[in-house]
Amino acid sequence: MRARASRVAVVIVVAAALLTSPRVVVAHDVGANLPGGTSIAVSVDTPVNGTVLPPGPVAVAGTASIGVGQPVASTGLVYVLDVSGSTDNPAITGCGGDQNGDEAPDRVLDCEIAAARALNGRAADARTVGGVGAVVFASEGATADVGSDEGDQLVTRPDGGDIVGMLTSLFSEFGGNGGARRHSPRTVGVETNFAAGILKTTTVVSALRDSDLPNQVVAFISDGQSTVEGDLDAALATLPQTASVYTFAVGAASSCDQPGTQGSLAHIAEKARGTCTKVDDIASLPTIVPGVIASRLTSLTLSVDGGPSTAITDVTPAVPHDGPVAVTYRTTTGPLPAGAHRLCVTASGSDGGGAGGVTDCHTVTLDVAPTVSPGGPYTGLQDTAVPIQGSVVDPDGPTSTTAWSVVPGVGVDPAARCVFGNAAALSTTVSCDDDGVYALTLTATDGVTPPVAASTTLTLTNGVPVVSAGGPYSGQEKTPVPITGTAVDPDGPERTSVWTSAPAAGTPATATCSFTNAAALSTVVTCTDVGAYVLTLTVSDGVNQPVAATAALTLSATPEVKGPLSLSAEVAPIPGYVGGDDVVVSYTVRNGSPSVMPSVRITTTFGDVLPAPKAVSPAGCAASGAVCDLGDLQPGQSVQARITVGAGTAVDAEVSATVATTGPDVDPADNTATARVVIREPSVEVAPRIGAQGFVTRAVGKDFPPGAVVRLTWSVGISQTPGEVTVGVDGTLDAQVLVFHRDTLGERELVVTAVSGPAFTPARSNPFLVVPRTVQPHGFVTRG
Repeated sequence: MRARASRVAVVIVVAAALLTSPRVVVAHDVGANLPGGTSIAVSVDTPVNGTVLPPGPVAVAGTASIGVGQPVASTGLVYVLDVSGSTDNPAITGCGGDQNGDEAPDRVLDCEIAAARALNGRAADARTVGGVGAVVFASEGATADVGSDEGDQLVTRPDGGDIVGMLTSLFSEFGGNGGARRHSPRTVGVETNFAAGILKTTTVVSALRDSDLPNQVVAFISDGQSTVEGDLDAALATLPQTASVYTFAVGAASSCDQPGTQGSLAHIAEKARGTCTKVDDIASLPTIVPGVIASRLTSLTLSVDGGPSTAITDVTPAVPHDGPVAVTYRTTTGPLPAGAHRLCVTASGSDGGGAGGVTDCHTVTLDVAPTVSPGGPYTGLQDTAVPIQGSVVDPDGPTSTTAWSVVPGVGVDPAARCVFGNAAALSTTVSCDDDGVYALTLTATDGVTPPVAASTTLTLTNGVPVVSAGGPYSGQEKTPVPITGTAVDPDGPERTSVWTSAPAAGTPATATCSFTNAAALSTVVTCTDVGAYVLTLTVSDGVNQPVAATAALTLSATPEVKGPLSLSAEVAPIPGYVGGDDVVVSYTVRNGSPSVMPSVRITTTFGDVLPAPKAVSPAGCAASGAVCDLGDLQPGQSVQARITVGAGTAVDAEVSATVATTGPDVDPADNTATARVVIREPSVEVAPRIGAQGFVTRAVGKDFPPGAVVRLTWSVGISQTPGEVTVGVDGTLDAQVLVFHRDTLGERELVVTAVSGPAFTPARSNPFLVVPRTVQPHGFVTRG
């Protein structure tokens, strides 16, 4: 300006985080740096991370600081000074004496220089400013050469180069030119042109940004309004978005809102992300301007479990507080329930780059011991899996471990052995090999409080075997009759059985019966006389009183032969089972004539489907087409030829034989006999063929001995005890089979073996695949 008005305006452009529109940076660590590079830190000292406390309020204490830690030089400063003619006016209150050595002390320009030097000193001390530059403007604008090297040096460090020398070389003359004399002299005229100053500011800001200083702060100082024409908005549009301009209207006659010919200082600040400050007392300018990069700890807040932040008021020294400063704080949460809680303290502050914060979080656990219930009391049979179901309630989260244990009670063998299906599961089974009362205990450990245990009783008894003698049976005198009994003992297979017989009423008391194996459930009985008999099957488990069951056997007379020479055929057992007892084909030849029947012989036919005989009697007889010479038969004499076949494969085939003699035979029609050999091969399938640990699959079998007791076991892993099933009268079985929790993974087969009844080769099922569980057992309490 040409008029000697005592109006001084200072404009400061700050790049990066703005004071009016802060770009908040929150660090999830105890230490960080604000956008302008100032260190900020917070620490939660108590409670210690991971502390376990009782439910209720929690005391929180710690420290925070700003400007105490290691700074980061991320800010660039630009000093933009008005050297128009009006800045040669005297400052009424004085401002730093003769800053530029022109022998005219305490001029407005002296105050601008003093303010810029004070800001530069603050930048050097804070170590958050990595570079500085300068611009002078009046009628025109010019960048300042801030170094002594060849060429224009736009940027130097606040503690290096010749920034102070350049600032003290600025000059202005009322009615004359203003400019800079240091290094590369600049002359910019006498009027005031804000747009010209902003355009040159863009040049220096760009140089700072190219020097890896992401935040740029510009101080724009002028003593009044723009007096020449120019497009201020176009000039402001050239400024990078990372720059912020802070303007200062200095002097009582100055104003942030004076529009002038281009626009006001407030307009510059508004467009360039800064603020305008009116400085009535020009002598205070060197004190006010450095505040653009000052740091300030503004607040401390506490958040619980991600909830709203509440102010911490017990802070020493109190906040807000200018940096650098270190404070201590204390606060208390509201009442907190049991469980894990995350306590986060945030320290917020600002510097020349804008606002930001840092957060330190600690997790505490407010814990209540779990409540344990073992269920029960439980009852069951010894050697049988008894289902048990416990429960654990832990308000703090999941139970880390649970474990079942069992101890024999009074009167129980101390060496009794008990097995759990899965001792770590709440829902499982337990079986013990002795009867009596046991103490069953469930223990839960949450990893925080001492283990908690609760007990109940398990009472086991020895089950009485369930016995059936089968029948009723029928046959012929002196002819073997197959019989099959069953015995089911829920406690296990440790039992003995025996068959006995007695003539019923009307049958001669001298009649007797014999068994091929009286101790086997499935055997053959042969009795001497026609009549009725009572067959008794007695089973003992060694604990309870023996259990007996009876069946009726009725025998008729052997049919009379039709002619003098006759042939009959019989197969036993019928049916047979693969891997079981041998099958015997018996051909009986009888001479019913009163005279000798000479040269009797049998010709047998077996077919190709039957295996080769294991034994033949009498010697010299053979199967399938061979002639068996029986010699001469006396009147009334019967002779039997037997062919024994091993039960090695499944067979259903007809066998036959013919008898011939060189003597007279009055009825050749009864000289041929046929019979059928049936050998069955038990088989079993499981479906579905895949399941997880704890899964129950279905087993379906066929061609098993009717009424027999069989055992189901897995070829791999754990099997139920005793795992016995009674075969249906049609030779089928249908049972549910459990894969225990935590059992062996991979393929396995179900194996069916005989317990009672006819023997057979163990039947193996199709493969069943056990896969890992994806869902926890029912009743398992989770923590999370």
